Amino acid sequence: MEPNRDNITANPPASPPAPARDTFLTAKKFPGEVGSRSLPEAAAPAAPPKNLFSRTVLPIALFVFIIGGIAWLAQNLPNWRTPKKAGPEPSLPQIVSFAEKKSVWDPRDLDYALEMERDVAGAYDFPFHNVSDQEIEIGLLGTSCDCSKVEARPFNTEEWTRYSDQRKSLAGTAAVPKDWDMQPLHNDANKGIVIPAKAAGVIRLAWKGQKGEGQRLRLRLNLWYQPKGKPKQRQFDSLEAAVQMVHPVQFLPERAQLNVIRGEAKAAFTLWSATRPALGMKIDVGDAALQPFFTIGKVRPLDDHALAALQKKLRKEMNSHLQVAYQLEVAFQDTADGKLMDQGKFTVPLVIHLENSADKGPQDVPGPILTGTVRGDVEIGAEEGGRLELKAQPLGSPRLVNLWTDKEVTLKVDSVMPPYIDVKLQQKPGPSNDPRLHWVLELTVPPGSPTGYLPVDSAIILKTQGKTTRAVRIPISGNIVP
Repeated sequence: MEPNRDNITANPPASPPAPARDTFLTAKKFPGEVGSRSLPEAAAPAAPPKNLFSRTVLPIALFVFIIGGIAWLAQNLPNWRTPKKAGPEPSLPQIVSFAEKKSVWDPRDLDYALEMERDVAGAYDFPFHNVSDQEIEIGLLGTSCDCSKVEARPFNTEEWTRYSDQRKSLAGTAAVPKDWDMQPLHNDANKGIVIPAKAAGVIRLAWKGQKGEGQRLRLRLNLWYQPKGKPKQRQFDSLEAAVQMVHPVQFLPERAQLNVIRGEAKAAFTLWSATRPALGMKIDVGDAALQPFFTIGKVRPLDDHALAALQKKLRKEMNSHLQVAYQLEVAFQDTADGKLMDQGKFTVPLVIHLENSADKGPQDVPGPILTGTVRGDVEIGAEEGGRLELKAQPLGSPRLVNLWTDKEVTLKVDSVMPPYIDVKLQQKPGPSNDPRLHWVLELTVPPGSPTGYLPVDSAIILKTQGKTTRAVRIPISGNIVP
């Protein structure tokens, strides 16, 4: 059946549909996929140019501003994490005033440490005032040395006047009269002694030094004080005293070198004490066998001029405050009672025998040392220096030493120490123009002997035979190696 042409409405031809934009639904997903053909898309309008200030400069400026603000807040706001420091609050009023908190033994020299002998009792007083209008308590928290103890005493007005007058004349000493009782301060954080309002008192630090001579003893005590019954207002302080441990007698020089001796020689020493106003003493040679060859002169006090010069020297060099000083002379001679002293090197210590003192009984103190070399009929090779030094001597290897004597003098080996060292002595021809006799000493440490350093008393003893008989001691030192 054909359509009714009369019913067909004549319409103008429709325009082609606009091509749809590609979306995730319409876009091709795989290569080769066939889709509806579309016309090219019309070009999009150009985007406006980007703003550099809003996209870059402004964010950076904002970031810097935020970081700076955080830093300012961290520095200026109170930190709740910081713990409170221990000790009294700054607002607590002063209730105790000390005349000094460190020992002042010499007002002209605040760095001076009192020179004291070992095992001698000492003490220092620290005067103080209760400057408040109420009673206070003072207690001890501890000391730096087990050799010390702490005592205290409050004063009334009359006692304080007496004490002050005595302390002016006894600077740096414990000046409280012995008939006044002192109260011990024990290491106790809860119990102390009570000091009346506006009253004065003294804290005494006492000790008996046990350190060796030449060491510094630093004594320290730690105190607490508070208004009576008010521990929340407690305050703390510390007091110190400095002491230098010394021998009762000291000397200069400590060692005297008599150089090469033939006949006699002398040495002089200065002796002084910084702890005693006078010295009763006797001086001997430490080696009894050598005493006949030394003469100890009379000990004479220094005159005022020499004493002042020595005091100035000691204050500058070692800050020592001497009380008394003496001059000592020692003479040496190589012949005594018809005997000759052994030829060779010697070291002789002096011993000082001290009489009783106020704090100690008799005691012996090491004195200065005398050293030297006795020259006689035998001359030891110059390269040996009067002794035989075996720096690294192999076992079984001989060591030769040249000796010279006058023609009238002959030599023989008397003894050797240690005895396992083998020593031979032979006369050898010398230079034709030297009238002396030439000797060669041969030393050998046999294989199987002990190795290592030789004993300190190792030596070869020779005897001369001629007009006189004399022992010649040649010390040996060094190391024996395999």
